[in-house]
Amino acid sequence: LTESQTMTKKNLPDGVLIDDGSVLGRNLLNCLDEHGGVNVVFISHVDAGPQKWRRLWKWIRRNGLLRTIDQALGTIYKRLLSGKKEKEQLAEFIDLKKVQAPIPKHIHVQHVPRVNSPEMEAGLRQADLDVLCVMCKEMLPKSLLGVPRHGVIGQHPGITPHYRGSWSAFWALANEEPQMVGTTVFALEERADTGPVIYQERVEIEPGKDTLFSLTVKGQRKSAVLMARALDDLRADRLKSSRLVSDRKKTYYGVPGLTDFIASRRRVRSALAKAAGQTTITSKGKLSTSHNL
Repeated sequence: LTESQTMTKKNLPDGVLIDDGSVLGRNLLNCLDEHGGVNVVFISHVDAGPQKWRRLWKWIRRNGLLRTIDQALGTIYKRLLSGKKEKEQLAEFIDLKKVQAPIPKHIHVQHVPRVNSPEMEAGLRQADLDVLCVMCKEMLPKSLLGVPRHGVIGQHPGITPHYRGSWSAFWALANEEPQMVGTTVFALEERADTGPVIYQERVEIEPGKDTLFSLTVKGQRKSAVLMARALDDLRADRLKSSRLVSDRKKTYYGVPGLTDFIASRRRVRSALAKAAGQTTITSKGKLSTSHNL
């Protein structure tokens, strides 16, 4: 631990930022609204119309054309292997009737073309929030992180700071570390998945049943509950966060490509099969049965 922070309570008007059409994002909205109420939801349409092509072009410029093609083929490969099973697993862990229902009328809905847009900034400043909870594909720009009075709370489908990036579960299994499959709720900063940790828990793996998709769904469902707990703590003036430091040389992992899936296929299967009874590795490499802060 290198730092400890404490947030304090005001009237706590709070908001949520999610992607358009995201089942897991809508599940977060429902969970937070059921545990104290949500004032406003911002819905990003970054994958719609021209925003989608701008995002793709930006991705190609950052990762290169060949790597982007490899990643696209990897996504297709994963869907071909477990597409039908993914629908069943989503229905098993998420109440689809609730996420498909209309957003409650007491929540103001604001649609924005992307997170880093004038519409998002204007809406966030006008909302005058104490806290914003985020579950979306884009990173909130630095200029907006300090707008809510008590900051922005995000979630990450992995154990930070050891595994950063949206595919942390895959890379933990590919590196034969099933004990590092988990979820983290943290205070957002400018860099990806680096902020002070509020809550962090591992996701239990059921050998022979769980897949990469189900682990992601279970982790993000758990993170919604942990975010609700964080807001309860904030309302009660007891919310604390701690900055964790990793001694690993590599902590950020990008989107895997087809070559990554093929190269690590046996290791992933082996890690899933041997996951029962694993414990969580702390930042200093010691073992513990939990990792809650």
